[in-house]
Amino acid sequence: SNPVANVTSFPFQSSFDFGSGPRGTGMTYTLNIQPVIPVSLGSKVLLINRLVLPVVAQTRAVQGTDRGRGGLADTLYTAFLSTHKPLFGALIWGLGPAIRLPTTTSADLGNGQWGIGPSLVLLALIGPVTLGVLSNHVRLFSTGPRSATLIQPFTAYTFKTATSINLQAEAVFLEGPNTWSVPLSLLVSQVVPIGRVPVSFGLGARYFPVTFPQGPTWGL
Repeated sequence: SNPVANVTSFPFQSSFDFGSGPRGTGMTYTLNIQPVIPVSLGSKVLLINRLVLPVVAQTRAVQGTDRGRGGLADTLYTAFLSTHKPLFGALIWGLGPAIRLPTTTSADLGNGQWGIGPSLVLLALIGPVTLGVLSNHVRLFSTGPRSATLIQPFTAYTFKTATSINLQAEAVFLEGPNTWSVPLSLLVSQVVPIGRVPVSFGLGARYFPVTFPQGPTWGL
């Protein structure tokens, strides 16, 4: 549940979102490949390298066609500077640049533009509870939206069996069209050892009380 933990991890987040498109019958599948690689910069400072590469497939989600589309969307790379030890015994923080890379392969999947801005994560570990927020503001060098802002509050409760219940929001604001998307997600995950490697499996659902024009309404 800690996005800036001093642990190398390789998450694959697979999402199915429904109810998009002009008729509300569209579906978008997104596989986020999200390696997290920490690098120690001395005895006190960590550099957390975090990459999000989305692989997308969608059908009936675009005005004027029912033909499916697939490919890569834009990649987000974040470099968080953090410390080995929490502040005040419980507060973990990370601060650094977020860089958007134009890796999109179709105009329907992303705007294919560079972007850069600040990113911040704050979280507290209070017994079995993780409570925090991750945010970034990326200024886009594009003729479309001028910037994209993410605010992602999250909380998790972890049982002694290594089972976690996670509740989070992923509020995204696009400046230019001035539109919001705010999915709320509830997920359950379980850590199990496979050989000597700990692996986490999770499953959950999300609902969009606020969505982009012709955006999805719910997902898994």
